[in-house]
Amino acid sequence: MNLEELRGHLDGLDRRLLQLIAERQATSREIARVKRSTGYATRDYRREREVILGARQIATELGISPDVAETLMRLLIRSSLTTQEQASVAAQASGSGRRALVIGGAGKMGAWFAQFLASQGFAVEIADPKAPAASMAMSDWHESRLDQDLIVVAAPLAITNTILRELAARKPPGLVFDLGSLKSPLRAGLEALRSAGVAVTSVHPMFGPDTELLSGRHVIFIDLGDAAALQGARALFAPPRVWCGSRVPRSTPNSILRAKSPRRARNFISRSSGSTTSAANRSRRSRARSRAYAPRSWPAIRRASRR
Repeated sequence: MNLEELRGHLDGLDRRLLQLIAERQATSREIARVKRSTGYATRDYRREREVILGARQIATELGISPDVAETLMRLLIRSSLTTQEQASVAAQASGSGRRALVIGGAGKMGAWFAQFLASQGFAVEIADPKAPAASMAMSDWHESRLDQDLIVVAAPLAITNTILRELAARKPPGLVFDLGSLKSPLRAGLEALRSAGVAVTSVHPMFGPDTELLSGRHVIFIDLGDAAALQGARALFAPPRVWCGSRVPRSTPNSILRAKSPRRARNFISRSSGSTTSAANRSRRSRARSRAYAPRSWPAIRRASRR
């Protein structure tokens, strides 16, 4: 075979590889359906470990670099999990018949959250000066009647507190929360909403707008004294959307709640030998994380902000 023929052969192999990946994705969607019907979590770290170790062994037998095989399988697993997660979210349609307003929805994180809510079935409206002209977009949130079921404040931190205080003055009936990375600068606005009797909580996703797979990601929730508001925000991230193969813990009053750390999950897969960490080591690390992430109440946050 000459060069052109060899390249043509490679092109054919590439097409077959892509066809197999498409078939794998279709199987992943079917797996998502079965998991939903049987109550299985989206992510199974033990299964991932088996797949990766198996791929490394097969690669060794075929004379292929095990590291290349592992890299490829990790990419395929991530793609499969993303497909399963998206299929599960769409099937649950937890936001069906409900409306949401994302203030700052043209920003990176605001746009991510708008898409996230839309995938759950919410009718999403965007309020942002930079929002493209559309039937569900407005340049100024003040134009809205604020009668949505959910209002997400994803505006720049510098103006978020002002928006929160203005929302408090209008007392919207739906759930309100911000996505601010810092909470002390928002204390006055959050307090105003709470005092006005608005269903309010505060959320901080510990990931960026390029995130596709939520399984294993951190999300921080701050309880401002409204249990229903806290539960409403947490429900948006309920399994299989965020929590890593474990039951969602019960809400702890006046606390910051964290999803299971992905670092713990990675302990189940060793790049070198595939060995698992000992139960004693996992227990010590878990206790250390519990101390590091000790819950802080809203009054404690307020005291810290005054120091």
